[in-house]
Amino acid sequence: MQRRSLFYTAIAMTLTMAACSPQAASPEPEIAAPNVTKSVAPYRAELDNLAADIKAEHPRPFRLITEAEFDAVVEEAKAGIGADTPKRDTLWAFSRIIASIGCRHSGLFYFIQEDDYIEPAQRFPVDVRYVDGKLYVFRPLTNAQSVSEGDIIASINGRPVDDIVAEIYQHISADVNLTYLKRHYLNVYATSYLTYALDFPEEYVVTLEGSMSPLTLEPLDSFSHAPIISPQAPCQDNLCYRVDDATNTGIMTVRSFAYYGESGAEFAEFVESAFKDLSEQNRSNLVIDVRGNQGGAGLAGAYILRRLANEPFEYFSDASDPRGQELLFETQRPVETGFEGQTYILMDGNTMSAAPHFVALARANDMALLAGEPAGGNHSTNDGKIEFTSETSEIDYLIARMRFDVAAGDADIDAAIQPDIDIPYTVQETLSRKDVMMATLLSTIGRQGDTK
Repeated sequence: MQRRSLFYTAIAMTLTMAACSPQAASPEPEIAAPNVTKSVAPYRAELDNLAADIKAEHPRPFRLITEAEFDAVVEEAKAGIGADTPKRDTLWAFSRIIASIGCRHSGLFYFIQEDDYIEPAQRFPVDVRYVDGKLYVFRPLTNAQSVSEGDIIASINGRPVDDIVAEIYQHISADVNLTYLKRHYLNVYATSYLTYALDFPEEYVVTLEGSMSPLTLEPLDSFSHAPIISPQAPCQDNLCYRVDDATNTGIMTVRSFAYYGESGAEFAEFVESAFKDLSEQNRSNLVIDVRGNQGGAGLAGAYILRRLANEPFEYFSDASDPRGQELLFETQRPVETGFEGQTYILMDGNTMSAAPHFVALARANDMALLAGEPAGGNHSTNDGKIEFTSETSEIDYLIARMRFDVAAGDADIDAAIQPDIDIPYTVQETLSRKDVMMATLLSTIGRQGDTK
């Protein structure tokens, strides 16, 4: 399969043959068949190719790591690769190299490729969630006789959970290596990441917090990931609007800004309908829920922002790649809607890409108060990604090629956007899948309304 790169062609690689030593002379000499050994060179070379692609294509690969440190990561990964290395281990090595540069838009298509190499019986057989530095049992699965929901796992196969999570985080791509986003992906693919980090052991033995007795877990015979959106959530779609009558608050759920071309009309219709209600019903507040919003079109975010703005504002800053959307380099003009209430934006660690851009601009231009937990990104990110396929193992990966910053003043490009109203996820919320964060924000809005 051919590599898809703007600047690189494939590096030619050859296989070497290891021949046996000639046998001692005899009256009837026997010629031994050569012992053909698979060369390790192509398998290690594709890691070199990956590193070369990152250096050539990414706009700032050494923002968080020096080139020497990056090269050391590559060499360490290569040392663990042999001719008989399973593809799953090569995938794990790829993810380590890409994640080291701290860019969410560069990676291996979530965990889909890696998941394909996990058989049910090999998978860590308890679904867990990592919250506040502890690993909680979320679904016991086949181990309901041994563990219960809410139990805390202290170690697995003799390794402390903190050490295992630290290793996993080295394989998860996140903008400026923000742990808020890494934690989210660990929780989505918890059983998968644990399987890889523990190197596909024959059995899993856990020790629970407060117990000295290790437990050997029963393997799975089938598995499916839990839904990312809680089945209890009032909104199951990307775009929803509802009203909290107790606080006279309109709630816009915007789980994606990925509305391009003709689909932009759907997004615009949703936004116009919501602001019509806000104006006609004289709503006191608006909550824009962008938790889990992984970005998309900057034009979609700007469409909402223009309806929150009182003054013209700039979207992209001069640091942005000029190949970005032309309209976003133009001054953004306010659009009158008739809504004059207070706006809140609810975000979390899985608010990333164009969504933190939206949040950063809202803050920089005094359009809203931010609530929730720190975002999984900030006003400076990379995108314009291109797809590659490695030549030997045929691993698909993405590398971002362009930098995009929004005009958020002097905000730190290496720090997450912090909320004005801090509402972290709790263990109770995580295990029950109830939306305590939204309930807490609405309660806060209600108290503020009572004091006016």
